[in-house]
Amino acid sequence: AIGLQFYFGIKRFFSCRDLLTIAETLATFAALGKDIRITEMGCPSRHAVDPACFFASDHPAAGGYWHAPWNEALQAEFVEKVCALLASEPRVKVITWWDFADKGVSQDIGMRFLPHGGLLRRDLSPKPAYARLMRLKEAISQAV
Repeated sequence: AIGLQFYFGIKRFFSCRDLLTIAETLATFAALGKDIRITEMGCPSRHAVDPACFFASDHPAAGGYWHAPWNEALQAEFVEKVCALLASEPRVKVITWWDFADKGVSQDIGMRFLPHGGLLRRDLSPKPAYARLMRLKEAISQAV
């Protein structure tokens, strides 16, 4: 299998990509004939520094944005579109959103990675991206 990571909106190393670039990257790896696992992915839900995450000093502007500065509605739209794109490739077997919640303070890279990158807010209430992802999951389940 091939493991791919897609992060958006932090640092210059994780610059935001458009959906066409993501589709081209996916097609390049799918052509190798192996199963693909999206082992990590994420994008911010706020266009602000998040002092409680691993990249605490980084502003999402350093990595660019998708159409506009990041906010919860834009994160939701992006999550839905990028996950639908990834799920449309039969070789993609797993898609893992890395930061489930914005809760907690961590210097551990595995705990809170992106600024405001969770699908849940710090109080654990779901963001719009969570609802969109659950609807997409249900639609894919019914189609299979």
